[in-house]
Amino acid sequence: MTEEQIKEIKAVGLGSGAIDSVNGWLRMGYPRLALARALGVPFQPWVFNVRATFDSSDVDTISDQGADSKVNQDTVIDSMIVRVTDDNVPDNVFSPQNGYFTNYQSGIEATLDVLGAPRYTVAPKFTPLSTLAELINPATWPMGWVLTYQQQVKMTFFARNPLAHFPTTVVCTFRGWSPVGDMFVQMPNEGAIAQLQAMGVAIPDTYLKRAY
Repeated sequence: MTEEQIKEIKAVGLGSGAIDSVNGWLRMGYPRLALARALGVPFQPWVFNVRATFDSSDVDTISDQGADSKVNQDTVIDSMIVRVTDDNVPDNVFSPQNGYFTNYQSGIEATLDVLGAPRYTVAPKFTPLSTLAELINPATWPMGWVLTYQQQVKMTFFARNPLAHFPTTVVCTFRGWSPVGDMFVQMPNEGAIAQLQAMGVAIPDTYLKRAY
């Protein structure tokens, strides 16, 4: 690798924002993503869902719903879309319009937790679904939100108002971006750091002493 290439990796990385740079991902604590950027590995989109179905008026809370796919490597989550659907044959010509606005006015709220290591809570209190999605989406989310192969999402849903129809299904779809291929699957952080150092990326001792 030439001196000019090393300087470019250290300085600006491969994206338009600081979070897309090699040093940006290192500062965020994700050396595997930093290595992927340094190597010029393309990122692929990946979609997973968390869903819940309210079957009757006797149930207003559906707890501990996990994703339908497992995270197997560091993945940048940058978007969430919510769809609330009435799982019945339409009653009349106005049913589609009513269904559209139900996505914003259903009264269904949710909590959002991240399980694994580290474990933390994104939305500890019940939050309207449309609000939660708008906050996570790129227009307002300040940076990529990363899930590692040691983490998974969990949601609990609560119908604050009586629902009009049963069954009613909620689907929360998350869009992620992960490096193409399996090179980074379960790669230790120490291994990524060693490869970055071999490429000439300066990583301070205080970073190296961090417990992973």
